[in-house]
Amino acid sequence: MRWSAAACSVCSLLAAAKAMALRPVADVLQRLEYDRGVDANRFTFYFREAQLPVKVGAAWGDANDRVNGTERMLAKAIPQHRIAFVSYGNRLVWHRGRRVDRVYGSGLTPHCKLYDVVAEHDEWTQKRSDAAAATLEAVRCECSADAFSVLRQNSRRASRRDLAPTEWLDAADEILGVDLVEDLVVSLPDIALREALADALEARGRPLDQQLWINDVF
Repeated sequence: MRWSAAACSVCSLLAAAKAMALRPVADVLQRLEYDRGVDANRFTFYFREAQLPVKVGAAWGDANDRVNGTERMLAKAIPQHRIAFVSYGNRLVWHRGRRVDRVYGSGLTPHCKLYDVVAEHDEWTQKRSDAAAATLEAVRCECSADAFSVLRQNSRRASRRDLAPTEWLDAADEILGVDLVEDLVVSLPDIALREALADALEARGRPLDQQLWINDVF
């Protein structure tokens, strides 16, 4: 009986692991190539580039000007192990490290798939915009006009990649409390910058809650 119970337990664990397995980015690329019901041009693939703290984005259809070989489209030419996450507009739909997949519903996000993302896009965008505006207002109330101006300027510089994520974080920490800094990071519209700042926070022992990605807040 003990062996039978142990075998059942192992089978249950294997089934759970299989259910949580993340489908590879190759499947996402294939879906966009062959699913004519989806506008592939709204997708961006973000990949690691040596020495750069912020992932580089390659929109579907961008010409391959970085990777040697015969593939003309950059998103398909990038070595797949370098692709970290994928967005539909400003919404994350696949994330290797966070095990998010809103294309097929694999990983830790089984209740949302690609056609849901497309159908909900306008509603999701408005909801995120409202939340970001509320965060910005809370930040404005917390600091002086000059300090708020510095934060805005730093965010613009970081979006242009003229300011490193760690420098943005240093300045924000000097002006705001920990909770508001994290809220401000979550509210930023630049996906690649958001992710880089999340990485910087984690490196400082202040990781953001994984549920932010699972619950489609980040």
